[in-house]
Amino acid sequence: MTTEQKQYIKELRHFFPVYGSAERRFYTDIKGSITDYLESNPQALRDDLIREFGVPSQIVFDYFSNIESDQLLKKLKRSRYIRTACFAIVSAFCVFAVVGLITWRIAYMNYTNSKINSTETTIEPIEK
Repeated sequence: MTTEQKQYIKELRHFFPVYGSAERRFYTDIKGSITDYLESNPQALRDDLIREFGVPSQIVFDYFSNIESDQLLKKLKRSRYIRTACFAIVSAFCVFAVVGLITWRIAYMNYTNSKINSTETTIEPIEK
């Protein structure tokens, strides 16, 4: 498979806004069809793939045009919630990490400032 052919398949995968089991099945089927076509036409260029299968964005658009809108909205909402939750978790982790590092730095500075670096000892003679 040439890089041009791999790029076509990669573009096809890239255009899916959500990637659930139904989309995975459709992608596997279309990828299998493309692979079969490339086995019979190994010198096929990107233009040949577009002529045979269509533009990747149009393939995905046609797929989503044929599924129920309620199902698509449900998948899009779920993926948005997952992205938002991941962003919140990563943000919270970063905030806690920064606060922890600042706290450790302050504790270290307090320790170094309170540590006795040198002492002065005066020895006086004892009178008898």
